Amino acid sequence: MSINYDYWKKIYKTQWKAGTGRVNYVHDLLEKKFPKLSVEVTGYCAKEEVYVPPAPHERGEPDLTLFFRNKIIGYIEASGSDIEMKSDDEIWIRPDKFKHAQEIKEKTWFYMVYKNGDFILDVETITPFKDNIRIRYPKGVPEDYIHIPSTKAQPRDKLFKWLREIIS
Repeated sequence: MSINYDYWKKIYKTQWKAGTGRVNYVHDLLEKKFPKLSVEVTGYCAKEEVYVPPAPHERGEPDLTLFFRNKIIGYIEASGSDIEMKSDDEIWIRPDKFKHAQEIKEKTWFYMVYKNGDFILDVETITPFKDNIRIRYPKGVPEDYIHIPSTKAQPRDKLFKWLREIIS
């Protein structure tokens, strides 16, 4: 399937830079907190310009790849929104991103950045809600999203603890 990157960048033009900022925020945070870790940007909207990652990457793959001693240890999907997340709000995850996370053997974390904090999800947390798919219309474009109660998210310390165990 061919993806029209210019179309998506135009639709999300006011949010593209914010999305890139969230990816860069998570990238820089992890590299600073875990200097032994190498964090590579691998996702589509991780650049200011329309970015097409080299083959065999495809839409829906995680934004960041985590390396330790030149071996892939996990992935991060960095997303979120410029809103205050409240306890009765839901976190939205695209089904293609969840599917990728299920299919790869290394652990994938969903690092969600909001105005009032960072929220962490993983495959195990999302799985009970995988069929809770509804269409949302961000920027007037219909897109499917898995809806997860924000109360199910974990603090970022869960991810940090996992990383400490892997790289110690």
